[in-house]
Amino acid sequence: MNQNSKYGHRNSNLEALRIIAMFLIVLGHFAIMTNWHFQGTSLGLIAGIQWLWFGGKLGVNLFVLISAYFLSQSTRSRPNGKTLLRLWTQVYFYSLLSFIIGSYVLKINFGAREIMRSFFPLTMGTYWFATAYFCIVVLAPYLNLWIRQLSFKSYSGLLLFLALIATIECTVGSNAIGLLQDTVAPVIFLYLLGGYIRKYQDRWAKIPSFCLFLAIIISLGGMYLSSLGIDFVHLTHPQIVQGFGWAQKYYPSVSPFQLIAASAIFLLFLRLPPHHNHPLNFLARGTFGVYLLHTSVLAYSWLWNDFIKAGEHHPYTPQIFLEALAVSFIILIGGIAVDLIRQGLFRAVQSLFRKIWPRSQGRHKLKKSYSKLSD
Repeated sequence: MNQNSKYGHRNSNLEALRIIAMFLIVLGHFAIMTNWHFQGTSLGLIAGIQWLWFGGKLGVNLFVLISAYFLSQSTRSRPNGKTLLRLWTQVYFYSLLSFIIGSYVLKINFGAREIMRSFFPLTMGTYWFATAYFCIVVLAPYLNLWIRQLSFKSYSGLLLFLALIATIECTVGSNAIGLLQDTVAPVIFLYLLGGYIRKYQDRWAKIPSFCLFLAIIISLGGMYLSSLGIDFVHLTHPQIVQGFGWAQKYYPSVSPFQLIAASAIFLLFLRLPPHHNHPLNFLARGTFGVYLLHTSVLAYSWLWNDFIKAGEHHPYTPQIFLEALAVSFIILIGGIAVDLIRQGLFRAVQSLFRKIWPRSQGRHKLKKSYSKLSD
């Protein structure tokens, strides 16, 4: 399947998956960022609320697989400077916007650490995924060279070895090579997986769709049962399991459940007949802005526990899942709308510069540097 660089020519199946992935990320953050009070809550409901966090990492996995599926075919010998500039500009815009709104509109008294994170978002860990993706764009030419040289046997062995290490780390709670942390390491693993799917895509057509659906159900169910079991051990033998945070130990991006679920979902979407839906593709352009908005210093300080306050709706009932879906959908749509407005403003600034800048070498360089800034 070919994909033009222009959004209007993108396969709408994968653009729809991009939107779904961002919805899952927001849903996961609803679960992980809310201050829950589980006293008096049934064990099954506790595990269910914790289970929503699966979306956070599953969405990240799908995002990376989509990117890797296309980027891994590039034969560029150097990093794409336009992509890096576009990413840096978007991240910096939202980081400063969130800080300004928080400081001067909501009157939030940010500490020195939050101020530094706002002004240096890519280096201070404000957006771990944006930083990791920036690194992936830099490393892509070299990873792609490696991908092209690997044989099927060597490539399969590499991924199986990394998956085995990740499974062991999830099980014992170790983090020897950093695969369980929010760093570039798991994103490189996922990039290699996306490149593997693309390089040998004809092989996956032999897998029945029923098996892929079954793999998704088993993986999502496995995460819920792991939470339920670990929560039970925590309640009955607290000296063995310290805290409910252990209940999500099989939820990292590189856990076997997440890898299987993401790969199966991705393969199912690849099997759909390619088609073009302009409104859908247009909306998908704003998905990364949703991530930058709802994971900013403002979101951590205010959004989840001062504005939404889902954790205060105690005692919890199954209705909390409907609230999670509704809140995540509203944030998704609102964030997309904001980013599409941002893109329009960027295009307006570009147009203004074209009008007032002299037709000289300086203008040519500026146009070259900022081309596709709003994409």
